[in-house]
Amino acid sequence: MRYDVALTKGERLIRMRSEHWMVYVLPFFIYILLTISGVFLLIVAGYTVGRSDWIATFAFMISLILLLAACHSFFFVVLGQATSYYVITTHRVIHFKNIIILREEMSEVSFEKIKTVEACKRGFLQYLLNYGSLNFENKLIIEYVGHPHAVARDVHQAMGLR
Repeated sequence: MRYDVALTKGERLIRMRSEHWMVYVLPFFIYILLTISGVFLLIVAGYTVGRSDWIATFAFMISLILLLAACHSFFFVVLGQATSYYVITTHRVIHFKNIIILREEMSEVSFEKIKTVEACKRGFLQYLLNYGSLNFENKLIIEYVGHPHAVARDVHQAMGLR
C-alpha cells in the first residue's frame, strides 16, 4: 500500500525507497524455526499414533497450531514491512511504517525544524551489507536504510536547495 504524498508548491521528490532487505531476515528465521518445530511434532504424532493416542493427538494439534502461526505471522510481517518506506523531498522527510492490522504510522520532519542528519552503521554486518540508520536530531529515526551515507548526503543537498 503506497500512501499519497501531497507535494506543496515548489517541492520536488528526491528519493522514495523501501527499507533494506535485511528487515526480512529475522522474520524469515522465526518462520523457519516454527516450521521445523511444527514438522517435527507432526512426525512425532505419526510415530506415536499406535502407541499412545493422546500424545499423538496432542502433538498433531500443537504442530498444526505452530504451522498455522508460522505461515500467518510470516505473511503479516513481510507484507507489513513491504509497505514501509521513506520519502525525501526538497522540504521534508516522511517515513511510513505499517504493521498489518496492528499499527500504521506516518512520521514527518520538515527541514525547517532540523539542521543536520546523522547516518550511522553499527557493527560488522551493517558495514558488510551497507545498511544503517538515519537520525534527524532525534526527531525522527529511520532504521534499515540502504546506503545511509548517500541518503544523508541527498538530505544535506536538499536542505541546501531551500
